[in-house]
Amino acid sequence: MRALKRLLRRGYARIQERRWVRRLVTANFSSGKLAVGEQNRYGIRPDWITVDVEGADVTLDFRRRVAWPFPDHSQSLIYSAHTVEHIDESALAYLLRECYRVLKPGGAIRIEAPDLEKTVQAYRQGDRTVLDPLCQENRRSLVDALRLPEVYAEDHMALLGLASSYIDERNGQIPVFASREEVEVRLASLSLEAFGQWCVSLQTAEQRVSGGHVTPIYFEKLRRLLAEAGFREIARRENGVTGIAGLVLRNLERPHRAGCSLYVEARK
Repeated sequence: MRALKRLLRRGYARIQERRWVRRLVTANFSSGKLAVGEQNRYGIRPDWITVDVEGADVTLDFRRRVAWPFPDHSQSLIYSAHTVEHIDESALAYLLRECYRVLKPGGAIRIEAPDLEKTVQAYRQGDRTVLDPLCQENRRSLVDALRLPEVYAEDHMALLGLASSYIDERNGQIPVFASREEVEVRLASLSLEAFGQWCVSLQTAEQRVSGGHVTPIYFEKLRRLLAEAGFREIARRENGVTGIAGLVLRNLERPHRAGCSLYVEARK
């Protein structure tokens, strides 16, 4: 049954990638709903206009700070999941300003991102509901698949990878490395923001532009950036819960990431 479901998902994703299908289901790319950081092969709800660096209805590299090809006040909803942490803070500020520009008055945005504050708290308290899924994924993708040392499946590496990682062309996303002792020293002596920046500083200059995690996210930081872009009614949410009328999260949001994720909504 599981294999059949995977096969059906792949078939659905292939259909979704066809340009004529995309035109049809998005009303010729005028549905008013932008999925920022989503690609058509991901198989999200079909009426959303996907925007990403490749494989999307609209191709944009968010790191380059170029104007989006949408008129002012033209969109009703914007959704973005696990994207904003992949660009530096100045590019993120620009992205949020573009989101604000293209939204209609009263339009809304929902952002999901890895939550550094939540994961630091989980690490300090030994909260397995947050840590276990991260450690298990690291074991599967790093220890078992790449034969990296067992340390990559430990709690401190789960925390490090959430804050800072890079993309290896052959092996995918790799967390930065530090010893557990060093992580705990830094946690004890640094603010949340400074700890996140220390994690990012463990990347080389080349790794920082590879597309991994380069901007640690937590609620107060994202709230500030949204407010600076002009947004109001900024609120923290939970997985599957929204205050935005007309936003259907089924087949859009990925529940398996709920444990380590921050959800924030705001309005223009």
